[in-house]
Amino acid sequence: MMWRFVDHSEIELTNNLAERQIRKYVIYRKKSLFTWSQRGNEFVERIMSLFLTCRLQKQHSFLKLSDLIANLFANYSPERVQNFQAAKELYVS
Repeated sequence: MMWRFVDHSEIELTNNLAERQIRKYVIYRKKSLFTWSQRGNEFVERIMSLFLTCRLQKQHSFLKLSDLIANLFANYSPERVQNFQAAKELYVS
C-alpha cells in the first residue's frame, strides 16, 4: 500500500498538496482558541475538511453541507424538512 503510486500514475509521490491546503487552517486553529472542547475541535476539523474537499472538486460547499443535513433529517417530520429546504433555496438564489 505504501508504494501504490508506482502502479497508479495519478497518485502523487508526496502529500505536499494536502499539507499546503490545510496549513492556514492549522495556524488559525493554533492562534485562535476558537473552541474550548474536543467536540468543538472535531466539528471545526470536519467543516474545514468538507470545505477544502468541495473546493478541490469545484463544488459548492454550502450545497454539499445542506444535502448532508437534509439526509440527516430524512427521518424527521415533513414540516422540519420543508423548512430546511426553504432556507436552502433562500441562500442559493
